[in-house]
Amino acid sequence: MKKIVFALSLIALALSAGIFFSMSQVKKRNTPLPYHDGDVIFQASNSRQCEAVKLATHSDISHCGILFQQNNSWFILEAVEPVSIIRLDQFIARGIGGHYQIKRLKPEFNSLDSIKTKAMFSLGHSWIARHYDIFFNWGYGELYCSELVWKLYHDAAGIDLCSLKTLRDYDLNAPLVKQMMAERYGREIPYQENMIAPSDISSSEKMMLVEER
Repeated sequence: MKKIVFALSLIALALSAGIFFSMSQVKKRNTPLPYHDGDVIFQASNSRQCEAVKLATHSDISHCGILFQQNNSWFILEAVEPVSIIRLDQFIARGIGGHYQIKRLKPEFNSLDSIKTKAMFSLGHSWIARHYDIFFNWGYGELYCSELVWKLYHDAAGIDLCSLKTLRDYDLNAPLVKQMMAERYGREIPYQENMIAPSDISSSEKMMLVEER
């Protein structure tokens, strides 16, 4: 009798362990990912142009990119010279002090699904190797960082992250800003050109903070 009770106890213990292991596996699978495809990452960089952007926008944010997951690793699609993909950790390390913000659309504005994010990645991938647009023109031949992010959402997902601005909407009075505009445009400054800055996307009422370090 004691042997039977002991055997039944072992069976019960094994079943309990099996159930616990199964539940823990389910819990692991159901744990939300810290990031989502399409999240936008922002940082400050140290270039002369980035300093001009900060002055013109009254923001410390001067660069941004968009997150996508591949093979269980996170990468950033960004418009630098040229448009390219970089690992998330490499992107973060390149910013001033390793500081960054990751934001995503608030739930009430977020209609992203796997079809849309795949379309965004496919479109972004087709832009790889395009030159960086130092003139901030609103075209597709060359792209700058916030333009790439805004257009990926607009063109592939039908979502406007924020309203567009024009060059005239920014503060163009700082000496560095004036100097760089003169160098690039001469006397033909395109004040009415559509533009979008990284800080415009970051400060949009549609965006919420996911992570900041």
